[in-house]
Amino acid sequence: MALKIYEKFLGRNDLLDITIKSYKYDVVLIDMKGEVKQYLDGPFPVAVSREKLREAPRIEARWVNENLIAVRNPQKKWEIHKL
Repeated sequence: MALKIYEKFLGRNDLLDITIKSYKYDVVLIDMKGEVKQYLDGPFPVAVSREKLREAPRIEARWVNENLIAVRNPQKKWEIHKL
């Protein structure tokens, strides 16, 4: 399991000389080559700041059996996904 991050360009603030972007992520199931095999949950917004820049959101997921995965979303609810 991995997080797939998306970056969206929102605009530019020329007065402050900064680019405005938003970030979201999905929880995905990947294969050994790193290719996405299945989207499990998301997209969820990512709060980006200097303090949190190095911290990835925690993936809360558990294998139920070889065909089922339970994923806990940011609202603290578990969802079951069939593979």
